Amino acid sequence: MYGMVMAADGNLYCVTYPDCALWRVDPATGAGERVAKLGEGELYGRGIATEGNDIVVCTTSPGGVYHYDISSGALTDITPGDRSAFIAVGIRDGKVWATYGPRVVEFTLTGEVLRRWQLAGSQIDTMGVLEDGSVAVWMRPTGHVHRLAPDAEEFEDLGTPAAEQEGRALILEADGQLGGLAGNGLLWSWSAAGFDTDDLNLSDLVGSTVVQHLCVMPNGMVATSGTDVHIHRRPRSGERAVRVPFAGTPMRLAYGDGALWAATYPRTEVYRIQPRQLAHRADRRHRQRPVPPIRHALRRGPECHGDRHRTVVDSGRRCRHGGRSGQP
Repeated sequence: MYGMVMAADGNLYCVTYPDCALWRVDPATGAGERVAKLGEGELYGRGIATEGNDIVVCTTSPGGVYHYDISSGALTDITPGDRSAFIAVGIRDGKVWATYGPRVVEFTLTGEVLRRWQLAGSQIDTMGVLEDGSVAVWMRPTGHVHRLAPDAEEFEDLGTPAAEQEGRALILEADGQLGGLAGNGLLWSWSAAGFDTDDLNLSDLVGSTVVQHLCVMPNGMVATSGTDVHIHRRPRSGERAVRVPFAGTPMRLAYGDGALWAATYPRTEVYRIQPRQLAHRADRRHRQRPVPPIRHALRRGPECHGDRHRTVVDSGRRCRHGGRSGQP
């Protein structure tokens, strides 16, 4: 599985490899249904995003952008121009944003191009279409972060928090600052004063790991995933994170339906982490709750989107695709 979001109808929507299909999964029962095949010959669904009844998915081989209408079940190819390897996609106010190479394109749900940009670098690793109306991208190999402010016409180069590192995620933190996570474990936020960074390898990470994703939560808290999932009360505060251990690598995180969802690799599984109130001790361990399995073996998932208005602070028992469950 290469992507997963929680949509407004309360279901999880996942995009899979190598069939490049869109699946709908009931989070209560784990029942899955393939609702669409994403284009002839497509293999990799690289990114997925949702707003209201709209789901947009980008693919990389041969590459395109597709719109799925939850209400009607209709799938439409809305690729903005020539096909290419689209890496990231987002949607806000009915407008779609997608990246390919060093380029960003804004277009409508019918595929009409509104604006295009080409930035300095070779490959955009990740993009954030953020709640404050801004759009941010992270470029490789320069490591520079570029931000398009609301109502601006051009992206501003903010500099680099982690040169020559892969950008894993871009978020808007609870205090309104732009935040990000690099593959080497560098967690950062940006303000007019510059980048404020925290190396997770010095405190929270266990063993050799490549950090994968970042999910923002209220009150300054964020979750990061690598070898395990870590819940940070406040990044760069010095407090230890709450650790939720995993047997596989949790590639991406998303919040919805009262739980945190994690897609793992290489075991190609989806887990539900059940929230509870944050313990006063950050290293406190909790009992796990069983959850129904999510069936249908979907593949690795590296693109999920969180919800900054809810809190996830503890773990529930996890279940893999196919029905087996076990303690983290």
